[in-house]
Amino acid sequence: MTIQTPEPRVREFTGRHMLIILICFFGVITAMNLTFAWFALGSWPGLLEQNGYQGSQSYNSQIAESRVQRELRWRSEISFSNGNLELIIKTPDGVTVSDLEIVAAVGRPTHELENSDILLAETDGAYATTIMLEEGQWVIAIRASLEGNVVYRRNFRIRVRDGAV
Repeated sequence: MTIQTPEPRVREFTGRHMLIILICFFGVITAMNLTFAWFALGSWPGLLEQNGYQGSQSYNSQIAESRVQRELRWRSEISFSNGNLELIIKTPDGVTVSDLEIVAAVGRPTHELENSDILLAETDGAYATTIMLEEGQWVIAIRASLEGNVVYRRNFRIRVRDGAV
């Protein structure tokens, strides 16, 4: 007696299979693109100037400011602890610089929702203010003016953990 085994059924690749594969493939691509677009729209736009033309017109004055800053050779240190932001600016001889008007632009590096400009007050050879910063990365752009002219700029990037740097 001979036992016949049924022949294995070979599945044919049809147009319907190809259509399903293409729909799945492009569906995944589209879903990923929409996800990336969603995150990109919710993050930092990348603009440094709101109006590029006006930014280009101030270019020569920015070069003059940087020339003055290079000649002064000032050094600065920043610290943040328990809501107190403190900046110290010193000459090359180590003498603290006073009588400056200092504005700090504080914000996150990835979005503009928490950006603010803060005036630092001079106290005991330093410039300080009180500000509450949540944990994470922060950019602090210092702009120091003397008699209405910007003489010093510096950007600091700090990471706040448990209320301190």
